[in-house]
Amino acid sequence: MRTLLGWLALLVALASCSATSDLDTASQSASAKAAIDTLWMHYADAADRRDSILFDSLFADDATVAFSNAPTVTGRAAVLEFLTSLYASVDVTNFRVVPEDMRVAGGMAAQSGTLDEEFTEEGKAKVQRGRYTLLLDQGPDKAWRIHRLVAIVDSTTVRAGSPNP
Repeated sequence: MRTLLGWLALLVALASCSATSDLDTASQSASAKAAIDTLWMHYADAADRRDSILFDSLFADDATVAFSNAPTVTGRAAVLEFLTSLYASVDVTNFRVVPEDMRVAGGMAAQSGTLDEEFTEEGKAKVQRGRYTLLLDQGPDKAWRIHRLVAIVDSTTVRAGSPNP
């Protein structure tokens, strides 16, 4: 009987450890998602302002950015130069990401989904739609920074009501 009670106690202890581990993982994922949502808001703000200082705070030193129809850039300085140049001639009016999948493991996270970007370029209102994958690292300061951003544009269209050239 004691052996049965011992095994039962062990099973209860293991189950509670597993539940605690699941809660920790869920809490870590929720915390990471909130931080990454904020990171995306800062990205949209940096794009709208064409603000290299704000972009700088979002990326890891060894970051890589790969966008459609552009060479892949690596290193924070190259990323900042690329993004500042990319947004220099446009006025971003709306930026939205819709995460579809996210995984967090320790100090690393991955997120993928769709993106919509509305902007004005050369007097024309345009909408760009695509997909993205984002890999992030959590630094010693607990801040999440972009390690790799891949964005694939599926379509760019002139928005209805936009003046014709």
